[in-house]
Amino acid sequence: MCSSDLSREVAFGFRLSEEDKNLVMDVTLEAQPGSELAADLQPLSEVSSRFAALIEPDALLTFAMTCELSDTLHATLQPLLLEAQNETLSAIATSEKPKTEARRQKITEIATRLFDVALATVDARQLDSVVTLRQGADGTLRVIGTGHFATPEQMGVAFEEAVELAAENPDVGEITLNAATHKGLAIHSLEAKMADEEAKRLLGERPRLHLAFGNNAAFFALGQESLAAIEHAIDTADAPAADETRGIPLLVQMAMGPWIELAAQNAEEDPYLTLARESFSTDYRLRFALEGIPNGLRLRLELQEGFIRFLGKSVAMGFQQGLGQ
Repeated sequence: MCSSDLSREVAFGFRLSEEDKNLVMDVTLEAQPGSELAADLQPLSEVSSRFAALIEPDALLTFAMTCELSDTLHATLQPLLLEAQNETLSAIATSEKPKTEARRQKITEIATRLFDVALATVDARQLDSVVTLRQGADGTLRVIGTGHFATPEQMGVAFEEAVELAAENPDVGEITLNAATHKGLAIHSLEAKMADEEAKRLLGERPRLHLAFGNNAAFFALGQESLAAIEHAIDTADAPAADETRGIPLLVQMAMGPWIELAAQNAEEDPYLTLARESFSTDYRLRFALEGIPNGLRLRLELQEGFIRFLGKSVAMGFQQGLGQ
């Protein structure tokens, strides 16, 4: 525990729940009430994600972030974006890759449009996104995501302009604009050409990328059955969700069982891998969250029962191997 002029208390603690058999470790920062730090941290305890319903416990991996930008963070991000915009446009202007000036001008327009979206989103002071990785019944992976944007329709225009340029590239797969419509949003489709065998194993032979822009959001899904996946993502926008997921500024969650099985597919026999498969036979999860509290924040790492079992068995195996040498 320590303190300073800005922070009243920094504390570390852990507990083992006998009921849930989970190990929970917390690091808590509590600022002095009324301080500048307390004011900067206050928005963390007031967040509410539009896309929290997309956070599902059976996903292999989930990343979620939602926050309201403070004046300090806004003042930091805005000049960084403007600098990145200037550097990008300068690089386009001096690049030798565009074959014609008309093509260079089109690329410049696309880049400008995308930076305008980013700047408008930062000015709106609201960051909100969820990305999940899931495994289908056929064993292949699907990536599904969504994010809040101030002017997503401009992203859609930029995508359509990029499609016109990509039509000249033989390495780009089949692109279908307005391939489908769901809840008033046009869904575009892109066939992903897979040359790498490992990528084919993970995503399938002919995965597709689906995109949709609108309702102050952008949605995407990559993999097999990605049309159904993006429709599900659109359905979850503004849908009811548990408070424990809706109000978390930052969340990273992993279901360990499927990851162990994926690792085992190409791995040689290993005693620790065998222990892992035994320990994570059910979808035990690792969960890391940054949570807002009054005048501060809390970092929480939660390890479910399988981690504790794996740690205990690994220590015992290491000790036995040491005795055997």
